[in-house]
Amino acid sequence: MSRTIFTIILLVTLSLGVNAQTVINESLVKSKVYTLHQVDSVAAKGVLVYSNKGCGRCVTGKELLKTKEIAFDELDLGEAGNREVMLSLVSRAAGKQNVGAMYPIIVYKDLVLYGQEDMAQFIDKLKARLDQDAQLKPLK
Repeated sequence: MSRTIFTIILLVTLSLGVNAQTVINESLVKSKVYTLHQVDSVAAKGVLVYSNKGCGRCVTGKELLKTKEIAFDELDLGEAGNREVMLSLVSRAAGKQNVGAMYPIIVYKDLVLYGQEDMAQFIDKLKARLDQDAQLKPLK
C-alpha cells in the first residue's frame, strides 16, 4: 500500500512540475522497527523475515516463501534497532551469546532460521507447521 501511495504522490508532483528527486528523498518512509516483545507477538501469529538490502540469500528466501504461498512481514536489517533485536532473537534461539547468523532470519513461533540449517528444508518445515496450525484453528 505504501508503494501505491508513493507512486501516486510521485505522479501528481511530476504532473505539477515538482522535482521528482526531491519528492523521492522527502517521501521515503522509515522502516518498521520492532522490539523483541513485538517480534514475539507478530511471530506468534505469522511469519517474520529479517532481510538486508542487496542480500542475494534474502531474495532467494523471500522467493521460496512466496513459491510456497507463505505470507510474511519483513523487517529491514538496515535499521540499527532491527539488527539489535535480531541478534537477541538469534541468541535466544541458539541458547547462547555471540552466535553467527546468515540472512535472512525467518521467524515463526519457536521456529527460527538463522543459518543453522538448509533454508529450503527449513521453509518446508515451516510450511508443514503453518498447515498444521491452520488445521488446529477453531472455525468461527
